[in-house]
Amino acid sequence: MEVLRCIENLVPHSVGVVPVGVVTGINMAGTAGGIVGPWMLGWLLERSGNHAPGIGLLAGCLLFAAVILLWGRRWNLATPGARNG
Repeated sequence: MEVLRCIENLVPHSVGVVPVGVVTGINMAGTAGGIVGPWMLGWLLERSGNHAPGIGLLAGCLLFAAVILLWGRRWNLATPGARNG
């Protein structure tokens, strides 16, 4: 039972209860990225002959994800009743 207590302590209490659909959506997005990402990079490499467009695509996706996360955090903190952990 010590293992369960350790796992419970890893999750911050400010997270609260996360619906299963949210966790499933995040998992699906990661899986889709693992399938589509290598295919897209290979396709861009075949079309352009170098890795620069693929690396640019990865950088753009990372930047987009960072903006979405920051925007979501800002929205969460602005929501009345949201926990500020």
